[in-house]
Amino acid sequence: MYTPMTIAFSISLLSVFANAVPQSEDFRDQTLDRETHDWATQKIDKPALQTGLEYLDKGLFENLPTVAYEAREWLPEYIPQWCLDQSNNEDHGFDPAKDIKIYDIRYNDCEMPDSEAGDGDIVFENLSSDDVATIIHEVGHSLDKFAYDEQLSFSSDWREKTNKDKSVPNDYAGTSAIEDVAESSIIATYNMLVPGGYPSIESRWEEVRN
Repeated sequence: MYTPMTIAFSISLLSVFANAVPQSEDFRDQTLDRETHDWATQKIDKPALQTGLEYLDKGLFENLPTVAYEAREWLPEYIPQWCLDQSNNEDHGFDPAKDIKIYDIRYNDCEMPDSEAGDGDIVFENLSSDDVATIIHEVGHSLDKFAYDEQLSFSSDWREKTNKDKSVPNDYAGTSAIEDVAESSIIATYNMLVPGGYPSIESRWEEVRN
């Protein structure tokens, strides 16, 4: 269940990213060759600038804009099938009647087509309203898969550019190109929104500039 602050953050993040990346008309059905798949999912053999990215939280929290939105709660007897499936997942153990509230969120600062994408759904558990980086990271995964003409983490463009970098942003980004994209989404958001951007807080920013 989202708190109002968390809802606002989620909407703001979707607005920031949706205005920053091209929208793909159709979700992709990609057939990847083995070499590309292995590259995107294997550990990146580069040093990390930081252990984590928690040092970006304060700037993100203070500068992420809150946009106007309308939240309409669903009737309690209705629930999307995907949410019901998650509630029945033993890893989550939600009680749909007690633990899940369904909302339609509508906002007008970003043109988003009406669509459904089960693979882009995100589950947050025990999320605090100031855990902005976690929200951005997970939204980054959805954008990686659906916002571009091809999955960014599997693309030759991402591969060529990040191969020029001396480092990865943090330890988790170094686990794979997929996680590198998600963690880099946090840095990109910080760079767009916080005065002075990423270079104002990370002295070694040029090592991941590509």
